[in-house]
Amino acid sequence: MVGSVSWLGLQKFLATVEVVWKIQEDIWPNYYGQNTTTQPIKSVCLMTPVIKPNPSRVWMPIALFLLSSALTLILWKVMVGNEEHRMRLETEVTAEQVKFRLEAWFDTRGAVVTQFAEDWAQSLASGNEDFTGRAERIIQLYPGFQALNFIDDSWVIRIVVPLESNRAALGKDLHHHPSDGVREAIAYALEKKVSHRSPLIQLLQGGPGFAIYSPVFLPDGSLAGFINGVFGVDELVDSCLSETNLRERFNFRLVTPDDRVAYHRFDGDFNGGGGQIVTHPVRIVDRDWRLDVTLSPKGLARVETRADDFLVAIGFGLSLLLAILFRAYQVRQQELDEGREQYRLLVENQADFMVKVDHEGCMVFVSPSLCQFIGRRESQLLGEDFLTTAFEKDLPAARQAMDELKQPPHQMESEFRIQTPKGESWTQWSGSSFRGAQGKVDGFIVVGRDISPRRELEGQLRQSQRLQAVGQLAGGIAHDFNNILQAIQGYIEFVMDDLPSESESYHDLDQARVATERAAVLVRQLLAFSRRQILKPVNLDVNLVIAGMMSMLERVIGSTIPIVFNPQEDLGLIRADHGQLEQILMNLAVNARDAMESGGQITITTTNEFLDEDFCRRNMGHKAGHYVRLDIADSGTGMDQEVLDKLFEPFYTTKDAGTGTGLGLATVYGIVKQHDGMILVASKPGEGSCFSIYLPVAEGFLEQEVEIQQTMASHGHETILFAEDETLLRKLGTRIIQSAGYKVLVGADGMEAWDIYLKNESSIDLAVLDIVMPQLDGRELAERIRQKKPDLPVIFVSGFDSDSVSGHKDPLPRSSRVDKPYHRNDLLAVIRQVLDGKE
Repeated sequence: MVGSVSWLGLQKFLATVEVVWKIQEDIWPNYYGQNTTTQPIKSVCLMTPVIKPNPSRVWMPIALFLLSSALTLILWKVMVGNEEHRMRLETEVTAEQVKFRLEAWFDTRGAVVTQFAEDWAQSLASGNEDFTGRAERIIQLYPGFQALNFIDDSWVIRIVVPLESNRAALGKDLHHHPSDGVREAIAYALEKKVSHRSPLIQLLQGGPGFAIYSPVFLPDGSLAGFINGVFGVDELVDSCLSETNLRERFNFRLVTPDDRVAYHRFDGDFNGGGGQIVTHPVRIVDRDWRLDVTLSPKGLARVETRADDFLVAIGFGLSLLLAILFRAYQVRQQELDEGREQYRLLVENQADFMVKVDHEGCMVFVSPSLCQFIGRRESQLLGEDFLTTAFEKDLPAARQAMDELKQPPHQMESEFRIQTPKGESWTQWSGSSFRGAQGKVDGFIVVGRDISPRRELEGQLRQSQRLQAVGQLAGGIAHDFNNILQAIQGYIEFVMDDLPSESESYHDLDQARVATERAAVLVRQLLAFSRRQILKPVNLDVNLVIAGMMSMLERVIGSTIPIVFNPQEDLGLIRADHGQLEQILMNLAVNARDAMESGGQITITTTNEFLDEDFCRRNMGHKAGHYVRLDIADSGTGMDQEVLDKLFEPFYTTKDAGTGTGLGLATVYGIVKQHDGMILVASKPGEGSCFSIYLPVAEGFLEQEVEIQQTMASHGHETILFAEDETLLRKLGTRIIQSAGYKVLVGADGMEAWDIYLKNESSIDLAVLDIVMPQLDGRELAERIRQKKPDLPVIFVSGFDSDSVSGHKDPLPRSSRVDKPYHRNDLLAVIRQVLDGKE
């Protein structure tokens, strides 16, 4: 009701207030002599929070404004409340009157039907059967009837009055009436011998309504039929509420006991009275219906008054005038306060740290950002030496930087660590001096920022570059060393063939052969670190690999250190070399065992992880996406930062001399990187270590690894093209192949081998090609040969993985490979297998 009475006037007043306020915004600056050039600056200032005026100067205008506004609102509320109460009373009185009228209206017509039934029984007995005339007189005397009917004892409608508007009901058998309520009402009236009303139904004449059935019994007690009074609800209620004034001022609604709207008459929204709906139960013959009454828009228009709107407008106008006068008084002082506020907001809301230091180095101002960063209150920092925030190890460099401020040109740049609640953090500082009124240096302004994320990324970059450089060196050495080992191992085997197995020289050479195999293991570790190890990747389930190694790990680690495996279900697949993944697990498990001399526990956990862009920015060189995470944690001694910085460098070890090569973790690092993965380490002294390995999830299905059946080396008669650029290895390879009966065509490099092939194309059965050769490498040579002879089998020989034959590119069909250093029988077995596969 508040909105319906005064909302329009309040809206008009607020629009006026807005116009007046904008006008005074333009007038007051000109009044104080401000020119247009200052307006942009003022506009910027108004975008910041307005400074509250000094209460000691402005409490009286504020008090007057609040008091006058409060009195205006109270007066308005009282007037609106009185108006609401008056309309509520008027609606309630009207609803009560309508209720009584409707009940009397319905009761009267029900009694008329009953009386008509009694009179008609006497008329039938006396032979006076003028039903139509009597019915017409009743309808004229009692408005609201839609029809008065006579129903015979077989429930057939025989007479209807008036006939024209109710002809559709004539002759209807009410046994077949579509409404169950009609049949039930007739049966009840017959059984109880009383008048009875049907529920709200769809009348045969059309429209909603109900009917009253009163049985007619002859003097002998036999049933003559029924008097049927039919009432259309709309016509009945309209005849009851026929006054124009009543129907215009109020909205009406009748609802049946089963919540069906039987009658409604309203203008606009039924709730047009602002929620003033009055509800009363109304007895309609023998049941309670619900009557809803509310004021219509026309009714509201007759009671609405503009006096309250006028008073509200005057009250708020006076309050606004007080506010404008107060603003005029305050505007000059506000400009100064806003300037101070701009400075405060600039200092307190920036991420960088600001410190004001006096000439003695004590802090006289600290920004909230610094207090929050180091976890101390402003009161704890003021008066302290600025250098107390520096980390102890960095204190000399910080002190030297502060001394530079005291000498021309009074500027400094420095980086040092400070202690924070999260640990030590690197900060970068720059400072300059400020001078007092006499031109002397009174102190210094120092500005700093947190550079820990940057330093961390720089550390990762330096470590990555260092490991990459070492890896390139190791890979180059390993490649050349592999060729040397191949020659040593091959010629040892030839010499051993010429010696009796029981001779001392034979045993000496066998020890040399064992030493070359150990050297080959070291070379493979170096190749793994330099990411040049030869891989045979397939789609693997890490859980299955770990489960298959558990028994071996338990034997290697020992019974004193339990191993707990926590696999995640539905773990994603990875594309990896099965043997290399097992080597990662073994190396890390052994490393964890060595860190727990007094016992402990190793925990292996697998999970699915999604690495987002933010994580990858903090860990260089990785792409966002889905990964499988493998955690191997121990409860050992842990490591400090100095050890962590060198952890993956080859030949770096913290173990005693002779107990480790220092290649275990370097090998793990290289294998993980070669699989496009990432390895992170979390460790602190006394808190154990956790190695987390992230390997990218692979597409496709789980693959079964194919075991190559080794066959005994055997002889043959085929022609083989052999290409090797190293002289020693070329001679060795030629001798090995020729010793098995094959014919060998030898090329010292790729181009020479190509020329030999062109001259002997039809006779060559197999090509054995070194991968790395000058002028034309092994893969390029193989592709040229395949263009000439697509089905020619090829065996590649290499000491390390390269992009030309690794998993980074698809291998050639019908090709195999032998890794240096190889045994003589291994090479001959592969040759035989490939040739037999061709045949």
